[in-house]
Amino acid sequence: ISGFIVKTELVDIRRLSNIANDINNNESIDVSFIKLDNSRKVKCIMIESDKKGIESFLAVIPGKIIYHMYLQYGKTMFESNVRSYLKDTTKINKGMKETISNDPQLFFSYNNGLSIIADDVKWTRQGSDFYITEIKNLQIVNGGQTASTIYFSYRDNFNKANISVPAKITKIQSKKESNQEVISKIAMFNNSQNNISIPDL
Repeated sequence: ISGFIVKTELVDIRRLSNIANDINNNESIDVSFIKLDNSRKVKCIMIESDKKGIESFLAVIPGKIIYHMYLQYGKTMFESNVRSYLKDTTKINKGMKETISNDPQLFFSYNNGLSIIADDVKWTRQGSDFYITEIKNLQIVNGGQTASTIYFSYRDNFNKANISVPAKITKIQSKKESNQEVISKIAMFNNSQNNISIPDL
């Protein structure tokens, strides 16, 4: 349309209900970082919370692990995400691919990263450092474009450099009725962004 590539996707009321209430019947996405790539570790910082049953982590996930996650689970990781991947036709996605190809060491600084919710997060400690080993029932609620762009960049072999991706992970029981409002707000607030044009910067 007017020189722009437009992608359309039909989303019926059943799909909307599944996303809103997290009641889809897909199998739980249980990610073992060790099985995906035991040569790379996911370092993290645990964030204390007074909210019972909720734990938060700040992590650094290697790009190669995200590539393998997408390769194995695809778009099922984004069922709780209110956005969909817009191929690489947008300036943002093109910019990410260019960074991966030309300046991979700056990807962490340029990118907002992933926001993830999970039923459980398993970790191990080595000295004073903490590492995440496994995430149970993983869902990416923000950062779908980042994960998808990383996958397609690695798949197309533009540059399989070692990039690092920031990630915020929230451990919360998704099936508990009392947690539904919190989960909805995590997805909503992480996807609420003001548009900023280049002249605004």
